[in-house]
Amino acid sequence: MFKKLILLVLKAMAILRELLRNPQKRVRAFSLLLLFGVLFFIFSGKAYAGTPPATTDPFYAAYSLLWGWATGTLAKVLAIVGFLIGLGVAAARQSAMPALMGFVLAIVVAVVPNIIMTVIGAVI
Repeated sequence: MFKKLILLVLKAMAILRELLRNPQKRVRAFSLLLLFGVLFFIFSGKAYAGTPPATTDPFYAAYSLLWGWATGTLAKVLAIVGFLIGLGVAAARQSAMPALMGFVLAIVVAVVPNIIMTVIGAVI
């Protein structure tokens, strides 16, 4: 299952890399990136296989603090600031690529904590 998913992602990245090399096909590449971003949001549901850690765990306080930062207001602020900086650089350079990178940064900041917890919860 995971092997097929990894092969599919690698194939999609190769196609995307080829599309970005051709200036006429960049619109198609941007729409593919947007589609991948939307799919990440749709399929990144939380799956916890284990139980939450006990409060007697000495690292629970650090875990709670970092999880709060990664999923709370700090993460939202970082995502918005990254996207706005990307928009500003894109306007200055008159290129859409920095705006796309800001958008990707916003998606990563929003999705990666849940993906990490899903993987860790499935393994433990």
